[in-house]
Amino acid sequence: MVPSENKYLYNGKELQDELLGSVNLDWYDYGARMYDPALGRWHSVDPMAEKYNHISPYVYVGNRPLILIDKDGSIWEPSDAIMQSYAYNMAMKTKQGQSIRQLFSTGKMSNHVYRINDAHIPAGSGGASMGFIRNGKTLPINAIEAEDITSELQLVFKVSISEHSIGSADGAELFGHESFIHQSRKIRKSYELLKLTGDASGEDIANALKTISLQSHFQDESGNFIVNGGQRDHAKFLSGKKPMYNGYMNDLMGVASPEEQNTLMSNLNIYVNQLLEDGNENVKKYVGKEAQEAFKDLKNKYSK
Repeated sequence: MVPSENKYLYNGKELQDELLGSVNLDWYDYGARMYDPALGRWHSVDPMAEKYNHISPYVYVGNRPLILIDKDGSIWEPSDAIMQSYAYNMAMKTKQGQSIRQLFSTGKMSNHVYRINDAHIPAGSGGASMGFIRNGKTLPINAIEAEDITSELQLVFKVSISEHSIGSADGAELFGHESFIHQSRKIRKSYELLKLTGDASGEDIANALKTISLQSHFQDESGNFIVNGGQRDHAKFLSGKKPMYNGYMNDLMGVASPEEQNTLMSNLNIYVNQLLEDGNENVKKYVGKEAQEAFKDLKNKYSK
């Protein structure tokens, strides 16, 4: 018996190599539509085109194949490398991880993008940034203009995790830190601003979005600039005002192995001590006397 030819090739999709006239198609059947690898394009309109109406309905994952995939020709998702990573799957075992996934898939931020990627940065480090999409391209938020403020505007909230940490519990903690200490503030404020579209001027909204993203400086009662948004986020965490991160860490500890629990607690000790000891006098002034007392309590609790 002659074995049948395997036609499930690129991305596990079936090759359609029938002749159309005298031309061999060589398209891949994704289910929702056919993909032409020679062109890097689909041969029919995206069935979810209304969700991505800022770009051509024929492009593959918004021309970003390194970080996104399209399993069936309809909805973009994080790449398999991210979705299959240990850190991402560990994060998704928490209620908070699932809540942010739902927020951007079917919730009130479903028109916007929450992106996770592994970055070429030192182990144990991460980052949170904010941008937007214009004509199929992701641009930094400081490039946003008044004319971009429409109901079709797509904001992009990106969490970067060190490529050295994406395969460990460290990466899961970084996901939580960047998501629930930093990005949660940006998401909340952005949502409130975008609700003003059509009422407030586009210029005012665009400028306010830039301020959120750049973690601009905040003033004390005398008008002196004393702390930026990132420092304020850390100060609020230390004074017990980041409950989603605390809940996330509790859930994360619940799914971690004993060895991972020790690592997570050790990292948290180091992180808190660094915040308490590394030039945070202005942070203490910003968050007030109650936070100063919380700093003392935390220092006693976490210092070795």
